Amino acid sequence: MDEHILLRSSVLENRNIPSEAIRLPAGERNPETLLRQLFREPPELSLADLTADYQAAEAGREGRGLFLPAFRVDEEYALSLDQHILLHKLVRKEPPYEDLVPWYYRYGQRYLGDAWWFSPEEILSDFHSLSTVAFLKKYKGF
Repeated sequence: MDEHILLRSSVLENRNIPSEAIRLPAGERNPETLLRQLFREPPELSLADLTADYQAAEAGREGRGLFLPAFRVDEEYALSLDQHILLHKLVRKEPPYEDLVPWYYRYGQRYLGDAWWFSPEEILSDFHSLSTVAFLKKYKGF
């Protein structure tokens, strides 16, 4: 898969977003309320602000650092590759979240290794083909 995506840079606490969405009264499912209630976005960030920063990050421009480029490796996980290789657990895109925003939220991340000497293509290929131990050894992980 290895689809290029953008992750919201803030990490969510480990909560069940779909369950929390179900508990919201139907009248409180507007986009701003969903951002606050489900994803705990701060009040100073509106959907318009987040969307503008997302579009800047998508175009390769620096914004406020609200988004992190990554590669979605399957429905549940993504890898970000900068100086380090980080594995991120994604929030599944389910209603009402799937239609709300184009970016991905994440529950957490784990350090896998260092990416300094390797291309993104090689890292992604190795992630899919090497055993866990071989990957960690090659990339100076745990």
